Formats: sequence, structure tokens, C-alpha cells
Amino acid sequence: MPAAADRPKRPYRVFVSAGEVSGDKILADILRPLRARFPDMELRGLGGDAASAFGLSPLFPMRRTAFSGVWDVLRNAAFGLRMIAAARSALGRFRPDLVLLVDYPGLNLRLAGKARASGIPVLFVAPPQVWAYRNAGARARRAAALLEACHLHVLFPFEAAHYEAFAPRLSQGHFLSIVPGAARDLLCLCPGSRLPVLRRNLPKWLELLDAAGRLEGEEEICVLTPAHLAAEAETLVRTHAQRRRGRQGRRTVPIRVCSDKREAFSRARRAMAFPGTVTLELALQRIPTLVVAIIDPLTLALGRSVLARAPLALPNLILGAELFPEWAGSGPGPSLDLFLKLEEKRDAMDGWERGMARLETAIGPGNGAENAFAACLRILEGGREGA
Repeated sequence: MPAAADRPKRPYRVFVSAGEVSGDKILADILRPLRARFPDMELRGLGGDAASAFGLSPLFPMRRTAFSGVWDVLRNAAFGLRMIAAARSALGRFRPDLVLLVDYPGLNLRLAGKARASGIPVLFVAPPQVWAYRNAGARARRAAALLEACHLHVLFPFEAAHYEAFAPRLSQGHFLSIVPGAARDLLCLCPGSRLPVLRRNLPKWLELLDAAGRLEGEEEICVLTPAHLAAEAETLVRTHAQRRRGRQGRRTVPIRVCSDKREAFSRARRAMAFPGTVTLELALQRIPTLVVAIIDPLTLALGRSVLARAPLALPNLILGAELFPEWAGSGPGPSLDLFLKLEEKRDAMDGWERGMARLETAIGPGNGAENAFAACLRILEGGREGA
């Protein structure tokens, strides 16, 4: 009988979980070098189109897993419980060498607990962003207890202080990138990467732009959505155009739906965005942005009660100052004043550039994919050497 060292080794198995588009992009950035290093690596779990390009067959389509707001979570409670049970069961059957989790704490904290109980190493990328909430210290302690013995990868330097107990198993670096500018001739609308957010915001945004005269003054408007929401966005744009068609003497501005973020960002001279990671991406591109969030009343009230500061846009939240004009509410949206404020931001480039420089310093280097990949290698190869 051959010695253990001489037996053929099976391919590495990695269980992954990302439930939203931003997390799917991060997951894909880590899977890219992992797949290159281990071509026969086996994957199971949750993700979207980006992760699927590296061999993942998701347990559920991402349009089902990307919940938005308290009401949406309650409305989909039965599916959410079924998803948690299915993911935990799949993890148990797969018996992976590594569990790679990205954000999405409602599910991923449970999967981390399941893996820990089974003795499987965990790398949690973008763990709970406790710094953004009231009682950050208490929240950090609760998160640390749930993630005990896990490896963590935080996105920004200032997050590391909340997870200092993980220092031997802590890496850092964001996954944002800068796209070279091209024509800079369009208004880019980023109405969210989740279906309920898209349906709630895009129609009202188009009405708002129309009322402010922006649908006549722009050369072209691009609606940026994930590919799996493109058909829904096309329907919403078409419905708005049909309603507008009866008005006489008004120039029609081309409105097209795009899922290529690099193309949209390279051409955008200004933007309108729902709060989220995209606001940081737009900031790094130096694209002046109006941040608008039309949210259901329950989620709005809860958000205002738990956030440490009033801003919702990530650049404003990180800096504690208004880099981008923003509005949040449950009504039809902001007035023309915020559009004028956005143009003032665009024209006052000196002060705006200083804010951008402060933001870049605060978020640190964009070497997240490299550092998270290195952490995966240490876990995988260290585990096999110790077997």
C-alpha cells in the first residue's frame, strides 16, 4: 500500500458565496488567479455571472438572492430560509478545503459558523462593515465572536482596527479600479443592481430628469445595469418613452441600457447613482455624481436609526463630508436644486479634487485581489501540508 505522501491528491475544493453583484465581482477577481493556479479546482456555492465564468454553477440565480431593504427581505422570507438551508446542506456534502465568503452577512455568517463547526477554514472577504453603524464597538465584538478562527479580508485600512484580534489572519485591500476616460459625453444612470431597487428608482428617476429638463439637455443617457436585469431596465425605459411620446415639441434623447461598466464609466461626464459600491467607483473615476435613493419607508427609518452618520453615499460616509450631493426618501425624489449643486461640484474642481485625494488616501491601495488570492493560497497549501 503506498504511503500517504505518494497517494494521488484530489483537486482542491472551494465553496463560495456571494449574493449580490458587487460581491460577485469581488469573488470573480479572486477566482481568476485561483483557477489559473489550480485548473482542476472544484467549485460549489452561490454567485453570479462573473463567478460563473470561472466554473461555478450557482445554487440559485442572483436575481433571486439580491434582496433589498427590510420589506423585500420579509416578502421573500420563505425563499431566504430555503436558500440558507440549501447552502448549508451543500457545504456539508461538498466537504471543501476552503470556504470563501464575500459580504452578504445574512447568509455568510451562518455559513462561516457551519464551516467552523466542521473544522473547515474560512476566508471572509468584506466582513460586516461595523464602522458605518452606531455602537460600532459592540457590533464589532459580536461579529468577531461569530467569525472566531476565520481568516478575514477587509477592504479599507480604517476597517482593520475593528478586527485587530484577527491580525495574524487579516489581509486588506479594495477591489475598485480606474477605467481610462474616453469621450466623456453621456449621463450615466446607475439605478442599483437589485431588481426591487431598479423597479422603484429608475421610473421615478426618468420622471425626475424629465421634469428638470434633463431629458432634453443631454446628448445621450446610459442606464447601467447588470446583464441579468437588462431586459427589465429596457422595459422600464420603453414604458417611460411611451408615456412621454404624447408631449409635442420636445427633443427625444437616446436612452440605452448598458451592462458594460468599463464602457459606461469611460464615457460618463456625470452620473446619477443609487448608494452602494458604485458611488466609490464613480468617485475614483472623477465623475461628478448625484446620489439618489428612493427607499421604502420601513427600510429608510431603520437605516437612519442604525447608521452612525446621516450620509448614505459611501464617499460621503467615509469622509464625513459631502463629496457627492445626495438625497434619500420615500417620495418622488429631489428637486432641481441638487442638480444645480452637482454642476457646482463639477465646476469647482480644485476643492473637489482635494476631497478626492482625501478619499483615495482613506480607502488605501486597490490590491484586494492580489492579497485575497495570497490568503487563499496560504490556507489551501497550508492545510494540505498539515494533512
